[in-house]
Amino acid sequence: MTDQEINIAIAEACPTVAGVWSDGELRWDSKLRPVPTCFDPVNDLNAMHEAEKVFRTRHTTDFIEMRNWLFEICGRNADFAWHATAAQRAEAFLRTLGKWKD
Repeated sequence: MTDQEINIAIAEACPTVAGVWSDGELRWDSKLRPVPTCFDPVNDLNAMHEAEKVFRTRHTTDFIEMRNWLFEICGRNADFAWHATAAQRAEAFLRTLGKWKD
């Protein structure tokens, strides 16, 4: 997936955090306020941290599955997984939600 496709998929998965994909533009929540251009979870750990909060409203198994994906992406090394880049976290996040496209 390209960086833009990843950012769009994360925005779609977290509409209250990032916005939703609508009419070719990223938009904020139901009031359709524009998303700031700084929303770039594939390159920004702070944005990924906000996106990962979606798992707080879902089952704990999603958090465990994301952790397992991080281990897979980072070579099953726990030290590397906890220091994963924003791009690695974005991939694990989307794989957990079943939205990653190879």
